[in-house]
Amino acid sequence: MLIDRNLMSVALAGEGEFGIVHKALFHGTLVAAKILKGSSAIALGDFRSEIEVLRKVHHPNAVQFLGACTKQEPYILVTGDLPHRTETCRAAFNQETLC
Repeated sequence: MLIDRNLMSVALAGEGEFGIVHKALFHGTLVAAKILKGSSAIALGDFRSEIEVLRKVHHPNAVQFLGACTKQEPYILVTGDLPHRTETCRAAFNQETLC
């Protein structure tokens, strides 16, 4: 499924209250693409705040911020994928996108 002209979904990774996360290809690289579900002022404000935090965080255990679309829908956040996720981690947090 084509998410955007530069993003091709390869699998659904998870879904939360505010967004759907896809494993996707971004210029040939496997990434995580979070698509915001709603476009209310509050949801968009929280989404932009999440982006600002990710832009500043640089740690081996945190996803790497790669880019975002915040000017028009679909609102998308693109981060590096975490290849070290495990079934144990997913089960412990009961949400695939946290591990």
